[in-house]
Amino acid sequence: MTDHSITFSFADTDASEADALAGDLTESLREQLPEVSVTRTRTDKQNQDFGATVVAIVGAPFMAKLAGGIAKWLARRSDAKLHMRRVDMDGKEVEVSVNGRLGARQTEKLIEKFFAD
Repeated sequence: MTDHSITFSFADTDASEADALAGDLTESLREQLPEVSVTRTRTDKQNQDFGATVVAIVGAPFMAKLAGGIAKWLARRSDAKLHMRRVDMDGKEVEVSVNGRLGARQTEKLIEKFFAD
């Protein structure tokens, strides 16, 4: 079984807010999905934050659960603009930005489309 790496960052967000959002997303995903590896990384090694980029390593059986966890988090954090990036089965990079203000159904549809191969 192949694991997938999904990278989350925060578009159009200042560094301190992105750091706070990354921490909140990381904590939320770890609570909801203990079977998914979730870590934070720094985009700038000189910064003294914990990292404003979140990386999730997930097996195929848990992709739908991860999508649900992201949708739940965005429903709670309508102030966030989440940028997601992954590589599909054909090696093509897939990216999408989701605004938390969209509404639950639109958000779920965008996330489902992002995770579909």
